[in-house]
Amino acid sequence: MWVVKRLLLVMAVMVGISLALCVVGVKGEVASPVLLEGSSCVVMPSTFVFVLRCDGLTKAATPSGISSRYVITNLAASTATTSHDFYLEGTDWQLDPPVSNTMLGIDAHSAAEFDLGDVSMPGGDYYVIVMADQPITGTVLPMPVVKSPPYVFLPFVIKQPPPPPPEPLVRGETVRFLGVWEDVPLEGKVVSSEYRTVLVEDYTGPVYPYGIFVVAVMDIANVGLVGDQVGLYDSFRVRDSVGRQFDIAELEVLWAAEDEYDLESVYETIQPGFTRRLVFVFDVLPASEDLHLISLSPW
Repeated sequence: MWVVKRLLLVMAVMVGISLALCVVGVKGEVASPVLLEGSSCVVMPSTFVFVLRCDGLTKAATPSGISSRYVITNLAASTATTSHDFYLEGTDWQLDPPVSNTMLGIDAHSAAEFDLGDVSMPGGDYYVIVMADQPITGTVLPMPVVKSPPYVFLPFVIKQPPPPPPEPLVRGETVRFLGVWEDVPLEGKVVSSEYRTVLVEDYTGPVYPYGIFVVAVMDIANVGLVGDQVGLYDSFRVRDSVGRQFDIAELEVLWAAEDEYDLESVYETIQPGFTRRLVFVFDVLPASEDLHLISLSPW
């Protein structure tokens, strides 16, 4: 039997070499299994050497894993030689060969810690049989608690596009003025407006403001009895919060706006009873606020 061979080997080693174990036994006496208080190591019976068994050991399957550790204490006044045989859980150490074996010395009245991570064998659940030539005791150390890294929860933020700047003119604002040729009553209503820093005419290219362009798309209604047109200089202006008044921009600016917005502007005939959507541009100060339309020929 394997155990007989092991014990014979230990007897030979005890002549000049000491063997180690995990459970304390008394040399020359047959001891029944005893569980030491506060220990998971059980004293094993042996006629020849001190034998200790430690259960509940784990060998990590990966180098980064956590393996079990156990401590063997030499109770004698001389150095103890220990032999550690590792067996898979469920096997019989008295019948089956060990998976791995290690021999180590422990100084007198000293303790030594053993880590299964240092033992060359596959990952799995094991127990160890420790034989020694001196009285020993042992215990399995608790597995360290692995703390997960703290989780930081960041709020899920959906980045919204910046809101468009407010329109310079109030939608729905109206202005009443007379047509340029027949003094026909015309009424303009703001449909939309926006600031522009440049306008591009199809043939001559970009045109730039002295301040900033205010482009106004307006519905112009003819409430008279004959056709008439919106004039460039005597129809309406915009006025800011401090009273500054800005004329409709020059023709080259209006032509660029006509190309970009695909609408007509001044000097386009509006027949009586009809409403036409036209585009107008004003060159205002960038600091101008609270813009409103004012009539140059109210009716």
